[in-house]
Amino acid sequence: MNLGMVLVILVGAYRVSSGYSEAGKIIAFASYFTIISNAMMAVSRIFVMFSKGLASSRRILEVIDTPYEETHGDFDTYDRLQPAIEFDAVSFSYLGNKDNVADISFTINKGETLGIIGPTGSGKSTLIQLLLRLYKPQKGTISVYGHDIQTYDAQYNQLFGLVHQHDFVFQSTLGENIRFGRSFDDAAILEAMKNAQASEFVSRLPKGLEAPIASKGTNVSGGQRQRILISRALVSSPDILILDDSSSALDYQTDAKLRNALKTQYRGVTKVMVAQRIASILNADTILVMKDGRILDVGTHETLLKRCDLYNEIYDTQMGGMIDD
Repeated sequence: MNLGMVLVILVGAYRVSSGYSEAGKIIAFASYFTIISNAMMAVSRIFVMFSKGLASSRRILEVIDTPYEETHGDFDTYDRLQPAIEFDAVSFSYLGNKDNVADISFTINKGETLGIIGPTGSGKSTLIQLLLRLYKPQKGTISVYGHDIQTYDAQYNQLFGLVHQHDFVFQSTLGENIRFGRSFDDAAILEAMKNAQASEFVSRLPKGLEAPIASKGTNVSGGQRQRILISRALVSSPDILILDDSSSALDYQTDAKLRNALKTQYRGVTKVMVAQRIASILNADTILVMKDGRILDVGTHETLLKRCDLYNEIYDTQMGGMIDD
C-alpha cells in the first residue's frame, strides 16, 4: 500500500507539472486509492482469520470429541484413615519415549504438608498434573484415601483446592474472581482472604469485594494477584490444597504469615506445596528434593540439610546459611 501511494504521488506530480492533470484530480485519486486499498487489506485479513479459526475449531472439536473414560469408583467410600496421597513407583512420559518422572514413591497422611523442591524441569508440576488426573501414569499407581485415583468419578476433583503456577484472574469484581462461579457468601470469602493474607490490601479498596479487577489482574500487583488466587482455593475448604509455586511473588514476611495461617487454620487439610523458594516449604512434614524427574532425597528440612547436597546448595544460595521464619 505504501509503495502504491508513492507511485500515485510521483505519477500525479509528473502529470500535474506536465499539464496533463489537475491537482484536485490527483488528490481525489489518491483518496480513492487509499479507500480501495484498505478495503482489500480488510478482506485479506478476513481470509487469514478464517483459516486460523478453522484450524482452531478443528483442535477444539478434537478435544470435545475425545471419548470419556468411564470410571466405576464411588467418591463417598474413601477412608480418611488411609494415607491422603500415595505414589507407588509412578513413571510418566509426555512423548512416550524418555520418562519425565520415573519411579516416584511417597506417602502423605491426612493433614500433613508435602513440600516439593528442585531445579526447573525436574518434574515438580508433572506430579501435580498426575495427581489431578490430567495425565495417566504409564507405570505405577496413585492412590488418594486408599483408592486408585483412576477409580473415582468426576466428584474426585472436588477434593482439591488448587493454585496453578500460571493461574489467572479475569475481568470482573474481586468477589467474583474468588467465587469462580460458585455460591459462597461474603463472610466465607472474607475469611478465606484473611487466611490468604489478602485482607490488608482489600480493606484499602474503596468498593471492597465489589472492586473491579482488570483482565489478567493488570490493576493489582503480582503478590496481590497470588493472594486472590490462594483465597479462591481456600474458600471451598478443600480436603487437599495444592499450591504450585503460588507464593513466589510474596515477600518473606507475608509468605511466613501465610504458612502460619495454613498450619493453624487448616490443620485437617493435606497440603502439597511446590516451591522454588526454600522458605515456603521449611516446616513441611515431608520434603521431596527432585532432579531430572526423580526423587533425589526425601526428609524434613533438618534431615535434608545434613545429607542432601542439592538441598544444601539451594539453601545456601537463597538463605546464605541463615533462615528467619
